Amino acid sequence: MKALVVAGLMLSALPLQAFACQPLGSLSGAVEKAGYRLEYRLEPAPVRLSQPFNMVISICSLSGPFIGRLKVDADMPVHKHGMNYRPRIMAEAPGIYEASGLLLHMRGQWRFRFELGTQSGPVRLAIVHQQR
Repeated sequence: MKALVVAGLMLSALPLQAFACQPLGSLSGAVEKAGYRLEYRLEPAPVRLSQPFNMVISICSLSGPFIGRLKVDADMPVHKHGMNYRPRIMAEAPGIYEASGLLLHMRGQWRFRFELGTQSGPVRLAIVHQQR
């Protein structure tokens, strides 16, 4: 019985070690879904209300860096609206993207939304951000 518990613990740790994302230094957040790991760093941090900011994003899968189309957006689910600006997204290196021109114009709970264009269809990820 003990061997099964140990094996289960070891197996649950494997996916975390299998991702080979390019390090971003200090992270603002991370999320995993459908075999992908997305990490991001906000610049400047903390984000200032009604001031443009950038997001550096690292995306990888179990097989290596993600190379594909990325969409980035933000919305306020409680207020049912999004940003007033569309960010510009540039691929910087394999698995590394920079989204520039983001702007959060209200205090409260925002949701950063990401869409990865994969061969098997879109993978959507979201992370909650509290804007002060």
